[in-house]
Amino acid sequence: MLPAFKSRSDQRQSFFDSSLISTGTTMHRKIHRIAALFALALLCFGCGPLPEKAETNQQEDSGSASTRRVAEAGVGKRGRSLSGNNVLSAAGQAFFKTAQKLEFAKVQQALDLYRASNGHFPKSHDEFMSVIIEPNMIQLPELPDGERYQFDPKTGELMVEPIPD
Repeated sequence: MLPAFKSRSDQRQSFFDSSLISTGTTMHRKIHRIAALFALALLCFGCGPLPEKAETNQQEDSGSASTRRVAEAGVGKRGRSLSGNNVLSAAGQAFFKTAQKLEFAKVQQALDLYRASNGHFPKSHDEFMSVIIEPNMIQLPELPDGERYQFDPKTGELMVEPIPD
């Protein structure tokens, strides 16, 4: 059998059909991008004001300098001055809290690796600083005045405690 040859008009028609298909695909991509940006905006900025409970938790955390507690995101000095129920302060607080979460995740990963290879946690705060923090270039969040980090070798946790007088 001989191959079927298309006339010029048939070739033009098939070109337009394929361009319509690609235009439709492009339109679908644009719609998906817009929907993704909208979802991201909702995720970042929310639908309304922050709940009142979030503000009271921040006040409780900032006033708890007299007790020893586990070091976790939110203990750092940066981001605490951002208050209010507006989009910019919420975004700033989220940024600083996320940065602190990343640093404490690095600490936990380094501790897990150290314990897996040595069979125990570092034996003192000084050893913790020299084998966990310094070699891994971990930058612990700056604490408010009157507080310090202290590693607990029994539990393997980094704590925040008041500086003794």
